[in-house]
Amino acid sequence: MFQREYMNVIDVIVPVYDGLEETKRCIDSVLNNKNVTPFNLVVIEDCSPNPAIRSYLQELSGKGVIELIVNDKNKGFVGTANRGMSLHSDRDVLLLNSDTEVANDWLDRIVKHAESDERIATITPFSNNAEICSFPRFCQPNPLFLGQSVAEIDAVFSSLPACQIDVPTGVGFCMFIRREALIDIGMLDELTFGMGYGEENDFCRRIGGGMAQCSLQ
Repeated sequence: MFQREYMNVIDVIVPVYDGLEETKRCIDSVLNNKNVTPFNLVVIEDCSPNPAIRSYLQELSGKGVIELIVNDKNKGFVGTANRGMSLHSDRDVLLLNSDTEVANDWLDRIVKHAESDERIATITPFSNNAEICSFPRFCQPNPLFLGQSVAEIDAVFSSLPACQIDVPTGVGFCMFIRREALIDIGMLDELTFGMGYGEENDFCRRIGGGMAQCSLQ
């Protein structure tokens, strides 16, 4: 169905520090959706202070449903994301915040956009709280539109004509990154951005600008 690299596994990388219920919703939403695209769910426990999170992730790892990596010290988002993106050097990756919920065939649609143009380095979907990718109000947190569920809103987006919008940066809450981009310009800048904030802006500007899809097609 998809060309060359998209026949391979994509690493969906979720850095986890705290927030047990949010983390459960995130992981469940990834595992329970039906996507044709093969993916490996890489969860990196960033030296969490919450024993319940550690126990939960170890249980999932024991069942073989996630690839669990445990940091021996807290690295923050940038270092943790870089560790995840370094695991399998032949795979495209998708960074996903542990408080993000996805729905339906979300990954297939993101990959279809990536397949449409090999020049696309990053893809970010809309969200209710994602700065320049926020819906319906730009650059501010929004309640879920009209009280609908994530899956219901996503289903409406998926029915719209597919299109893409060039943006100056992707947003790291849910950001697909093509492996060739990582090879060309390197990982996120740990030295400059430390524990994290704004690192995806720098990364996308080094690429020459990210590409965000205008809807979850």
